Amino acid sequence: MLIPALLLAVAGGAGLGLWYRHVRRRRMAARRVIEKPNSHYSSEHVRRRERRSKWSRIDLDRLHPLNREEVRRLLRIADEAGPGALSERDRQFLDNMSLPRKREPKNHDRRSNAAPTGGQLGGQAPALGT
Repeated sequence: MLIPALLLAVAGGAGLGLWYRHVRRRRMAARRVIEKPNSHYSSEHVRRRERRSKWSRIDLDRLHPLNREEVRRLLRIADEAGPGALSERDRQFLDNMSLPRKREPKNHDRRSNAAPTGGQLGGQAPALGT
């Protein structure tokens, strides 16, 4: 009778040990914090370089002369002292100037889009009552 009881105790102890090891691993895994990829974060150096690259693509020929001079002045400051030397307002201005804009024809005349006058459409007299 002693041998079966001893075997039962050994088997129970082994089972209890396996169960405890399983619980312990689960607890450790729950506490472990694995840093997830944080692609939304970029260092200050990378952000400055990206901003400067975006600002360098501003098409100065399409800007109003006053804005063109201001962009040139701000880009000079950014080149000499870095984008951090610009105020938040100046950086916002350059960001706005770097936004894509619709292209308009060079000789755009607003009157060319107006409806024809003089009762004629496309050089033909309108058909009445048809």
